[in-house]
Amino acid sequence: MTDAASLETSDIIPADAEKIEKQVALIQSVFKRFGFQAIKTSTIEFSENLEHALGDYLKQNCIEFFDPSGRRLMLRPDHTTPIARLAATRLKHHAHPLQLSYIDPVFRRDSKAWANDTELLQAGCEIIGDSKPEADASLILCCIDALEALGFSDFGIDIGHVAFSSGLDDAKREALLKGDYVSFGKIPKRCQDFSSAPSDLKAVYELINSKGQADKLYLNEGLVHGIYYYTGLIFQVYVKGCSEILASGGRYDKLCSSFGVDQPAVGFALNLNAIRKAV
Repeated sequence: MTDAASLETSDIIPADAEKIEKQVALIQSVFKRFGFQAIKTSTIEFSENLEHALGDYLKQNCIEFFDPSGRRLMLRPDHTTPIARLAATRLKHHAHPLQLSYIDPVFRRDSKAWANDTELLQAGCEIIGDSKPEADASLILCCIDALEALGFSDFGIDIGHVAFSSGLDDAKREALLKGDYVSFGKIPKRCQDFSSAPSDLKAVYELINSKGQADKLYLNEGLVHGIYYYTGLIFQVYVKGCSEILASGGRYDKLCSSFGVDQPAVGFALNLNAIRKAV
């Protein structure tokens, strides 16, 4: 079970609570404009219902405990996995693609990774049942609009792909995943030229370019890491003067099959803890 000594907790004072409330209202308005419907999953999950679909990082850093009968429970470690579970069960007969959004916390004990926040407030969207590049582009555009609504302008979006690590031997792949570019042998290319990108990334780039937002995009061949379930495009958002990632997401076409329904999906999450500090 979770080592209590590894957890960091914090309270929110009135000034910050008011700031969060205003940010949430702005984000909700953007999500609704893009056609997303709000959803809430349980804060407490039975471990057996999720753990088979979680990667090593989330399994190692989830917060677990026992109920009075001895059954293992966990606090929700991310949103995508329980939403995939719900999409494959109670929502599997609903019209697809599903466009779902949420604004709720996740809980992880790796406080160092989240700037000493065990409780991380996230706002995000998932499109389930759509494999087309239009879905990926729509999510990135939604993320851009949400950040601009929050007052950000000087930010960049690094876009990577799991394919950048394919074809490498085990040692090179491990070095790239860890960001050990000395062992990898070179610094991966980062540029705004998408002509050499995989075809799905080029299609997403063209769609975003048609909306006049391509100046924010950077092809990053070193961006291959992340939560284990990504299967294609991966993206992260950075803003000048802030060391934390403001948003991240990607395509995860195999996750829903862990719950018995095979369907493509893509999603992203805004890190509202980092955003509150950066604004």
